[in-house]
Amino acid sequence: MRWSLLAAMFAACACAQSPIDPGQIPALLGGIPQGPAGHTLRCGFSPVAPDLDFSLHFNAGYIFRLRADQYQAGKHVWMVVTRVTPKDGSGKPYWFFARTRADVVTTAGVTIQVSGAYLLGRGSYTVESTLYDGLGGSCKKEWPVSASLAHGQGDTQLALPPFAVREAASPLTGDREPARSGPPITVLLDAAPVAPLSDGLSPHDRNILTLILGAVVGRLPASSVRLVIFNLDKQEEIFRRDGFSADAMREAFKALGSLQLASVDVSVLEKPSGYIDFLAGLINREVRGPAPAPTVILLGPLSRHGGQFPEGMLNPSAAARFFYLQLQYERRPHFSRPAIGVVPSSPTYVYTDGQAQGTTGPQTAAPVRKTVPSLPLPRPPATDIINAAMASLKGSTLVIRTPEDLAKAIAVVQKTR
Repeated sequence: MRWSLLAAMFAACACAQSPIDPGQIPALLGGIPQGPAGHTLRCGFSPVAPDLDFSLHFNAGYIFRLRADQYQAGKHVWMVVTRVTPKDGSGKPYWFFARTRADVVTTAGVTIQVSGAYLLGRGSYTVESTLYDGLGGSCKKEWPVSASLAHGQGDTQLALPPFAVREAASPLTGDREPARSGPPITVLLDAAPVAPLSDGLSPHDRNILTLILGAVVGRLPASSVRLVIFNLDKQEEIFRRDGFSADAMREAFKALGSLQLASVDVSVLEKPSGYIDFLAGLINREVRGPAPAPTVILLGPLSRHGGQFPEGMLNPSAAARFFYLQLQYERRPHFSRPAIGVVPSSPTYVYTDGQAQGTTGPQTAAPVRKTVPSLPLPRPPATDIINAAMASLKGSTLVIRTPEDLAKAIAVVQKTR
């Protein structure tokens, strides 16, 4: 499976595509010559095949590559008009428009990359994208797209219905609001690195945890949601919100970003097994406090903390159900969400949010795409402490390695509520 460099999506989401009416296209292009009046650009092109992510959307897109020596140094604008037509018999196309600019273009052996993304439901589509450079040049590509699940995953409940098309908006606003019906739920999110030897949450870790949180909260009907974000290394609660909703997703993401794992309080070091007491206190507070939720979900990567709970340390309510959505997956690079970049052989330059980051000098270059190899994982503990909590609470551990696993886990929680 391929994974997005989602940090670009959360930080800037440059060259973001917006839905448009096709009648708006001439005005959006601002009188740029089209057809015979313009000229064809020298361009390379790569379609990005649909890939299911942890927001349970098929993420697809394109990458245009242009030789920078086609342009003189200075400010330049690139616009892309995309038409996505589902092959469902309706013949109704969806149109998107994207615009971005670069303040500086270097011409010595560099390539300009312009990319965009959109979200799909299951089905087959025809996609056509035309890039315009603002100087009368254009590059047009058309290709087929098929969004489908792996064999045996056909019953996976996705975020979009078949043949649906949507812009690739930032999940920081939440995927969707849950239905305000059904029993309340509590989500305890362990803000831990996916790679156990990491000394902090990487942007990739934060983004994946936020995507999964949005999918869980958005797909479980509940009259109310309580979210608690904690970290076992620091034995600390870093965020709590009763009545959590999609509107607060950005605040949760910010709380994850504020977590620093490189240092801990000396009191934590003085009590190496204090995380057991901390986790027990956190769980007992939720199930024994006022208005406890009948469903408690612990969510996070496979814990790097092991151990067992002494008998009687956890005191669950007889009516409560407990689930541990345990994240285990291999981190791999993937196509970045919409962006524009200038890519020389060395160094690399990037333009985001319509503005150049850095200069043409190599000392300030920023990468357009970055391949991060999987980190070697240490031997896991004999007993993941959160899994040990599930044993004491008679709860269920649901392992999540893929987005399909996440969809199935959400379905299991829903059926047993």
